[in-house]
Amino acid sequence: MTDDARRAEAERYLRMAMEEAETAVRDGNHPYGAVLVDPDGNVAGVDRNRTAEDSDPSSHAELNVIRRVCRERGTLTLEGYRLYTNGAPCTMCATMILRTGIAELWYSAPPDPARTLPTVEELVERSGASVPVVHQGLLAEEAAAQLARHPH
Repeated sequence: MTDDARRAEAERYLRMAMEEAETAVRDGNHPYGAVLVDPDGNVAGVDRNRTAEDSDPSSHAELNVIRRVCRERGTLTLEGYRLYTNGAPCTMCATMILRTGIAELWYSAPPDPARTLPTVEELVERSGASVPVVHQGLLAEEAAAQLARHPH
């Protein structure tokens, strides 16, 4: 796949994550969405933040889609999968991404500069893991504007 085709594919999935984030907001949650793509390039799952509706502070978009796909496929690992999300994953979600062996993480909006917890990039570096390969910043302005419209 060419770099242009790869970028177009990533943009498509990141926009899907942003659409899912809007659904999260409509349902009273924080504006986060995630798309998980299997090694063959098929969308394995799409989910959103559900913390308010589930009364569960861990019900983040990334965790929700990972949990659902693992249950549906009867697995604890997601090697070769790609995860797309509109914002930088929190430390909890980043840990799950590492734990399941997701190959690539694409996120748009950067982490809050006031954040004191480790970023996903720092966790990958500290772990010594070779995955995920992290791609950040594609559609960053659009995603950051979405997050700013719906502060959390």
